[in-house]
Amino acid sequence: MFSFYATEQVYSQHSKLKLRFEAILYFILSGKYSAKFFLFIISVLSFIRILDGFPSKYIARKMSCSNSIQDIKKIITHGYQQRLYSCLQPVGSTYTNEQYVFKLLDDIKKVDVTGFSHVMIKAEDFIDPRVLKLVSSDGLLNKQDGEQFTKFSNFCNELCLKASTNGVSIVYYTMLSSCSSALQAITQEFMAKYNTENVTVFQLFQLCHANSLQNIVQLVQSSNSKGFTPGIAIAKYMSEDYHPKQVMKKGPNELDRDFQNNYVCKSYQLIKRTFYEVSKYLLNNIDNLSIFIISHNLDNLLYLASLMESMGISPTCNRIVISQRYGMTDHISSNLAARGYRTAQIVPLCNNDEFIGYLRNLYLIDPSLTNIFAEKYYSIRKELRQRKFEYNN
Repeated sequence: MFSFYATEQVYSQHSKLKLRFEAILYFILSGKYSAKFFLFIISVLSFIRILDGFPSKYIARKMSCSNSIQDIKKIITHGYQQRLYSCLQPVGSTYTNEQYVFKLLDDIKKVDVTGFSHVMIKAEDFIDPRVLKLVSSDGLLNKQDGEQFTKFSNFCNELCLKASTNGVSIVYYTMLSSCSSALQAITQEFMAKYNTENVTVFQLFQLCHANSLQNIVQLVQSSNSKGFTPGIAIAKYMSEDYHPKQVMKKGPNELDRDFQNNYVCKSYQLIKRTFYEVSKYLLNNIDNLSIFIISHNLDNLLYLASLMESMGISPTCNRIVISQRYGMTDHISSNLAARGYRTAQIVPLCNNDEFIGYLRNLYLIDPSLTNIFAEKYYSIRKELRQRKFEYNN
């Protein structure tokens, strides 16, 4: 088994001064209340235009990318030199419209950059969530809602066609459990259409949503009978339904009732157990599907690596992609890639102010975010101690 804390290559281009500055930054971000206060101050400074937006610009450049095709090419190219693929995630109002997504794929194809593998599409950015909720609950759509749903379905079809032509995969997801049934129906339709030779369409399953394992099993069984390869993406926390503060207020019976009713399970241990069960099921059926795993948890990643080894699955298996958010866990992504695992960095596309808003929202929906930044801080401190030791000797 390998360690995720081999930091020499990760920080080889960083000076001691820069590492110390970043250590302070990630230390602040690793605290729940210190991070909230820090991001609030940054938002205020940006609003009144003090320091020329310095804090927000620096953080945004560390963890996201602007819409400049040259900046996107630079990040993708640098990642590929480190054996990392790039998954682009448009966030913010400026970058989440149909024309921008099509233009993004066209522009990247024109610059002929290697290493671009996926695009993440949030359904609520392109259709009113109310319409998806109605479709999920088999509700009746009026003429206007029906036209909006048809327009969204046509957009997804055109996007899948373009992505298939360009050799890119699309990962569709929703932040709302009440919209998941409608989105799953759409993605399965286009999986059957486009996931024949290559896997173009992925559906993201939130493991904090109850019955996620059962939904995955149903998709795999359906794909076997219909003759297509399902694209399955999994993440523990990417849901606006998840409210960590409510966990302490609910007893075991209420949590179990949430689980049985296909709402959101709020038990950390239950979600972790679900990750293990889903991972084992997917790897057991790896010949019949492709998976895109989003995980920053070291225990889960070590479990996954151990499971692959015990099943005789090569790290280079092109049906498995393990991904992390760009700039948050470089030490994890780099070490996975160095060991041969197909690893991707998820790069948010947004301007500086939108990224700060995106990051503030992540603290609300992902209770593990502070741990992610704490791991990053620890890796930087380890590199600084290693350099001090080498200097003294």
